[in-house]
Amino acid sequence: MHNTLIISLTILLGIPGLCSAQQPVWVSQSTVQEVKIYLSGATVSRTAKASLKPGLQEIILDGLSPYVNAQSITLKGSGDATIHSVSFHQNYLQEQKRSPLIQRLETELDSLLLLSSRLKSKLQVNNETQKLILANTQAGSNQQGVKASDLNQLAEYFAQKLGKLQEEQLELQQREKPLNEAITRIRQQLITEKQALQRPTGNLVVRMDAKQAGPVQFEFSYLITTAASWTPYYELRSTGLGEPVEVIYKAKISQQTGEDWNNVKLSLHGNQPAAGSQRPFLSPWYLNFMPSLQEVAVMGHRKSQEMRGAVPMAAGAADSNVPELNSLEVSTGQDQLAYSYRIETPYSIPSDGREYQVEIQRNRLDAQYTHIAVPKSDNDAFLVARVMGWQDLGLMPAQAGVYFEGTYTGEAYVQTSADYDTLELSLGRDKRILIKRERVNDVSGTTLISGKRERKFSYETTIQNLRKDSVDLILVDQIPVNMQKDIIVELEESTGATRNEQSGELTWRLELKGGQSLRKKFSFKVKWPKDQTIQGL
Repeated sequence: MHNTLIISLTILLGIPGLCSAQQPVWVSQSTVQEVKIYLSGATVSRTAKASLKPGLQEIILDGLSPYVNAQSITLKGSGDATIHSVSFHQNYLQEQKRSPLIQRLETELDSLLLLSSRLKSKLQVNNETQKLILANTQAGSNQQGVKASDLNQLAEYFAQKLGKLQEEQLELQQREKPLNEAITRIRQQLITEKQALQRPTGNLVVRMDAKQAGPVQFEFSYLITTAASWTPYYELRSTGLGEPVEVIYKAKISQQTGEDWNNVKLSLHGNQPAAGSQRPFLSPWYLNFMPSLQEVAVMGHRKSQEMRGAVPMAAGAADSNVPELNSLEVSTGQDQLAYSYRIETPYSIPSDGREYQVEIQRNRLDAQYTHIAVPKSDNDAFLVARVMGWQDLGLMPAQAGVYFEGTYTGEAYVQTSADYDTLELSLGRDKRILIKRERVNDVSGTTLISGKRERKFSYETTIQNLRKDSVDLILVDQIPVNMQKDIIVELEESTGATRNEQSGELTWRLELKGGQSLRKKFSFKVKWPKDQTIQGL
C-alpha cells in the first residue's frame, strides 16, 4: 500500500544527530526539473529516489546549493513511510566536482608546462654548448705556435658555431616569454575557478520511519535568495524613418548557486520574492513651525513599517563573450503581481557566474518618428520613435541596445509605464541634423529703471536638415521661472513657440524639408528690486 507523504514549511534547522543505529542513506542523484528565476533569487524544483530500510532512518539529499532559504523548503514523497522532519545544513567536508572549465584549464596548463620544460631543456643544452666552445678557444701550445691559416680557420669555425648557438638561444627566449605569460594567466584563472570549490554544499536531511523496506520518491523545492538573477534587456532595430521598429526582448541570466541547471525548464518572473510580503503602513506626517526661522518645516517623517523576518512562501508551495540561444519558444503570462515568461525549450545554465542571453520575444511595431532637440543642454538632435499597442507585450523597464539603419547608435533606457498608451523609444543622435544655439550680442547689460534692476537676454538657434527627406522636429528651450513675486520675467519674443508657464519651457514643433534651414529666436527680460541680489540668472 502506498501513501502520499507531504511536509509543509515547518523545517528543523541545524546539523542532524544520529536518529538510530542505522547509517544515513546518501542520495546524490537528485535531478533539477524546473527553475523559476526572479530578478534576485530562484526557486528550484527537484526529484529524487531512495531505497528505505525498515525503521527510523535519515535520507540525506546532497549536492544542493549552500544558499537555500530553509524556511522555503517544501517536500512531498510517495511510499510506505512517515516523514518526521526535514532539516537543511551546509556541508564543508564533501569535495565538490571539478567543473568542465577547470578540467579544460588543467589539461591546457599541463600541455603548456610540458612545452615550457622542453624549451628550458633546449636552452640549458645551448648554454652548456656555448660554455664548452668558449673553454676550448686556445690554439697551439706554449712551445709551438699556430699557423696563421689554421688560426683563421679556427676563428671562422668558432664565430660560425657561436653565432648559430646565440641565434638559437634568442629564438628560444622569444618563445619562452609568451609561453610563461600564458601559464601565468591560466594559473590565475584556475585560482579563481577553484575558489568556488571551497564553498560548502547544501544537504537536505529527511528523517523517516519506514514500516518495511522499499523505494521512495521525493519531490521538493526551495528558494535561493542570492547568487541567481535575471535582467531584462532590449534590442531596438529600425531600418529607417517610416519603417516599423523591431523590439527584441531578451533576458540576461546568471547564477553562482553551486549547482548546475542542466537541460531544465526555465521561467522568468518580474518580482523579488525575498523582498518581504507584509504590506507597509504609514505613520502620521506632522507639520510645524520652526521658531528660529518662522517657516513651516516637516517635523515628522514618512516611515514604512515592515514585519521583520517575514519570508514569503516559495513559488508553487501553496496547496539569468556572452553565450546566447535565439528563437526559443517562450510563453508570456501575467500573474497577479508581475509578468512571467515561460521558456518552453529546455535550457542549461551552469553555475559559473557568466551571463547567458535568452530571447523572450520579438515584435515589429508601427512607429511615428520625430526628432527632439534641447540645444541648451546638447547640440545634437535625438531621433525618437513613438509606438502604440505595447501594453500587452509584457515589457519591463530596462536598458536597450539601439540599431538604426544597420548601425549601432548606442544605449538607451526603455521606460515602460501603464499610465501612457504610447511608448517612447530613443533611437540615438542624428548627426544629419545640425543645430547651433547662440546668444545675441546686441543685448544691453543690466540697467536701473524706477528702483528696479532690469536685464534682457536674447538667443537664436539655427537648425539645418542635411537629410534628403523631410523630418519633424521638436525644439525645446526655456526661460527662467520666478520663485518670488518681486522677480518679474517677461517673454518679449518667441517666434511662434508654445510657453509652459509652470516650467518655463518653450516648444517649437517644426517640419524641415530635405536640405532646409530654419532660425528660431526668443528674448526675455528679468526685473527685480535694486537692493536684492538675484540667484540663478
